[in-house]
Amino acid sequence: MLELHRSRFVEWQPAAVVALAVAPGGFVVALARETGDLEIYDTADWRCTARVPGHDGAAISSLAWCAPFDGGLDDDGGDEDAVAGAPPCRLLSAGLDGQITEWDLNTLRARGATDSHGGSVWALAAEPLVRRDRPQRVAAACDDGCVRVLTLAGGDGVGAGLHHRRSFNRVDGRLLSLAWTHDGRAIAAGSSRGAIHVFDCEAYAELARITVGAGDRPGARDAEERCVWALQYLPCGTLVSGSSDGDVTFWDGEHATKISAHREHKADVLTLASSPDGRAVFASGVDSRIAVFERAADGSLGDAGSAGSGAYKWTFTGAKRPHTHDVRALAMAAAPPSEDKSGTSAAKRGGGGAVLLSGGNDAQLLAYPAEKFRKRHPVRVVSVPQRTPIAMTGGGLWTGGGPEKGHGKKRGGEKRAAEAEQSVSARRATPSPPLLLCDHARWLDVWRLGEGAAADFSADALAKAKRRDGTMKLSAAPKHLLRANLGGKRRTLCSAISPDGASPAFPSAFPLCRPRKVFPARARPSVDETMCFDPVPRADTPFTSKSYGSI
Repeated sequence: MLELHRSRFVEWQPAAVVALAVAPGGFVVALARETGDLEIYDTADWRCTARVPGHDGAAISSLAWCAPFDGGLDDDGGDEDAVAGAPPCRLLSAGLDGQITEWDLNTLRARGATDSHGGSVWALAAEPLVRRDRPQRVAAACDDGCVRVLTLAGGDGVGAGLHHRRSFNRVDGRLLSLAWTHDGRAIAAGSSRGAIHVFDCEAYAELARITVGAGDRPGARDAEERCVWALQYLPCGTLVSGSSDGDVTFWDGEHATKISAHREHKADVLTLASSPDGRAVFASGVDSRIAVFERAADGSLGDAGSAGSGAYKWTFTGAKRPHTHDVRALAMAAAPPSEDKSGTSAAKRGGGGAVLLSGGNDAQLLAYPAEKFRKRHPVRVVSVPQRTPIAMTGGGLWTGGGPEKGHGKKRGGEKRAAEAEQSVSARRATPSPPLLLCDHARWLDVWRLGEGAAADFSADALAKAKRRDGTMKLSAAPKHLLRANLGGKRRTLCSAISPDGASPAFPSAFPLCRPRKVFPARARPSVDETMCFDPVPRADTPFTSKSYGSI
């Protein structure tokens, strides 16, 4: 007999999606959650290929992919034939704790970390172009109002990892957003004082200052701040901004003048994304509404600009509300092309092409075909946790009775009888009622499930023990037996418990740990019982860096 256990004492809270980053090529997506966990997805089948557990205090705000440079730390030194994009790109994360971390997705651990030297990092952006003669630059928007430029050196020896290169002049307020031009010559930074600062990346000087909204003051109340949460440069040179007053504004990138402003959101615009050709811009934020703006078919703006300057008319064409709470991240990925047996390409069948991704406080990751955003419904890539937070010991006599003596001989002779007897012996060795292991990332709980009221497993006894709604009457309620807290700031990657309930195990980003002794023989465990952990060898993760490709 199969029993279904409904356990209300297991608490699980989904973690919000706070950042998305697409690797060069568009086929690998990195996702960061509010708990600090990192997840890697392959767009071929939307499979989670790796998950890195976070740690206590982690507050990731931004992700970026960067190619390590193997030609030396100095721009004018090293081997000129070394191509910075040759090695696979690596994942970087920045957080409100002021740390910028480089991750090794083979070992699921951090390769190294460096301090921002400017407080919290609100945004992280990698240079779009990779040059042969110098490393790829990564910009960090810091809480002290300064944009700092870092580079990533390849290898594992001395001098490898993240290095601070230079910083731009400090501006008023906090810097909340960043956007590189497509040629990498300039970078725009949005502040908490309602201003966009455009810097020259060669001379490290400020080229322009754009005021968002009417006047320097945010509004009637001087204390209120206008935050520029999101910036995006388009291939035509147009700069798009999203602010806390719900405006999506298009700016002429050459003259720093306003082209048009659209207030289609009732709250802060937190994130922006654009199609690969730059003809469509997607915006979303606190009101969970994803709006799309498309470039007018007539091309140039006319009086306010010209086609040569990259100024175009932009119109609001539609919106969707697929999320239930704030949308905190948008990104543009690519579905890999494929062909069926007849040779028809994926593009002709409706597959492939650009894919818009969105994630937010409802912990879901949704995917939309960018070209058919208004016509197609989104696909839920992630709507449930990727790992099971509970594990149970094997069967036990509570979940079902074994075959009666002689029953196996009637069906198949002595062999089946021996197998049946062995199965019954194994179930008798497991705890009855079964034990339930609950994984809470920072601690593990062991519960003993409730005991059924039926005296035996006959049909009459089971019928008497059942209520009218079909649930089983319990003679003993579930009981909390044990809590094991993890030391330090680490979190579990997954967990399991042995069939006899004597040894739960949990691997994390550190070596696999297991209890030396949990339940003494014929002793009843208590909540106060302490657990000692011994490290055991950890198997290498079958995750190759080739999955990320090269720039």
